[in-house]
Amino acid sequence: MYVRIIILIALAIATVGCRNSSAPPQLLDGVLCHTINAAGEPLDRTKEFSSMDSAIRCVLIFQQSEGIAQIRGKWSADRVPGVQHGTTVGEVAVKSAPNSKYVTLSLTPTSPLPAGNYLLEIFIDSDGKAKPQPDQTLAFTVVSKGAQITNSFLASDPQGKQRSDAFPLRTSVVYAHLKLANVPPKTTLTASWVQDGNGEIDRVPITLRRGEESVVFILTLQDGLAAGNYHVLFFFNNQTTPALTLPFQATSQ
Repeated sequence: MYVRIIILIALAIATVGCRNSSAPPQLLDGVLCHTINAAGEPLDRTKEFSSMDSAIRCVLIFQQSEGIAQIRGKWSADRVPGVQHGTTVGEVAVKSAPNSKYVTLSLTPTSPLPAGNYLLEIFIDSDGKAKPQPDQTLAFTVVSKGAQITNSFLASDPQGKQRSDAFPLRTSVVYAHLKLANVPPKTTLTASWVQDGNGEIDRVPITLRRGEESVVFILTLQDGLAAGNYHVLFFFNNQTTPALTLPFQATSQ
């Protein structure tokens, strides 16, 4: 009788242990940071990022478990001048591996984020069902580091209605439309038009007005575009690293 009871207790403990080992991982904390080490641990913890940062990282710290979870991160504007509250600026979805302790979520903006306050909402969908409410919300700030290009495109018309990155051969005029933010007085913006393999074909500097929000650069060629690949680089002031590069090509279409 006692032996049977002991066996039943042992089986119960084994069952609980098995159930716990395969349980969904439990989120302990989310940490915003600039970098991570080889083990995935957060380094340079922060709640402030530069508008010129290439990535905004968050490391999720879990109670280790053999279970897995679907993880979603949603970055949105909270209080950003000129941007509606709640506007989504990026989303990412990853799956945690068994026995994961650290999972990284990264937002890599395609253009500099405007200065202001933002939120990162973290959803742990361990049962395969999307949650309406986040498991954790982290607030952070983006600060301006001088003038920024917030949007850009090439077009064949000065109004920017015919956007393209591929133009017919012999196109004589190409327009580069830029949206700007946080422009200090006496800021210079230079466009360097380059044909791949032949070097720079035109260079145009413009002195911007304080707070100027848009500018259009014009490439004019007497004989038009020859077949090939091109790009235009934009430099603020005397910087040697471009703030933005736009590639385009001329084809027979």
